Amino acid sequence: MKKKFTWFDCINAALLSLLCISILFPFFYMLAISLSAKIEVMQGNVFLFPRGFNLKSYSYMLSSSTIGLAFLNTLKYTVIGTAVGVLLTMISAYPLSKKEFFGRKLFMKIIVFTMIFNGGIIPNYLLILKLGLYNSMWALVLPVAINSVFIIMTITFYQAIPKEIEESAMIDGASVYGILFKIIMPVSKPLAAALSLFFAMYHYNSYFLPLIYLNKKVLYPLQVVLKDMVISTSSLMENQRMEAVNEYAQVSLQYATIIISVIPLLILFPIIQKYFIKGVMIGAVKG
Repeated sequence: MKKKFTWFDCINAALLSLLCISILFPFFYMLAISLSAKIEVMQGNVFLFPRGFNLKSYSYMLSSSTIGLAFLNTLKYTVIGTAVGVLLTMISAYPLSKKEFFGRKLFMKIIVFTMIFNGGIIPNYLLILKLGLYNSMWALVLPVAINSVFIIMTITFYQAIPKEIEESAMIDGASVYGILFKIIMPVSKPLAAALSLFFAMYHYNSYFLPLIYLNKKVLYPLQVVLKDMVISTSSLMENQRMEAVNEYAQVSLQYATIIISVIPLLILFPIIQKYFIKGVMIGAVKG
């Protein structure tokens, strides 16, 4: 028996279709501009389909040393920041998942407190200066290495692991560290994958912290370079600026860079989507 469509189904489908269009339209518009000839872009003849198809903007941006260096910086910050964040989160949450851990309630209250209040931009900036982390990769990694939400999520996951596994390991003579690194962490691979996705997405798209803690152009990640290209009237590519203005439409270069920065996420997200869903659900229901 076929299901009868109701007005609710029709309205729901229409709203979801409009939402999809509103999300996809900017992406296809930028793609069309970045693949079009300069004269077509300057005359405003491009809408959703390229006019005078060419790949010159992409060739130019990919050959730019500034974009290449910024992309490598972003990859470095993302990989190291994700590894440090996942490791510290999983280690920190393990003792807090034990109800017999001394001071557990106090530490949990402190963690919850940090979810509501923080030191603010200026105290954090002064702290980074005093620690000697300014203009270094660690200024982007350490301040966000521990996240209260991720800690609570990991604690909930650990508490769902049967205690018999740890008790058996202790009978066999395993130490606390041995249980954590050889049993708990391997069992928690879905959790680690979800955390890795969350941290990687944050570091890859990080913009605010690099803007505050970095003032050397050679250390800029891709998002800061994009900011300079999109918002500022001048590009970071100072030695190649006149060449770009003469041969390419500035907006085409901007959109080409944005598309290039989005491609890795478009490739990665479908592969690890199941971990993203699982990560959202971890801690929602305690079994």
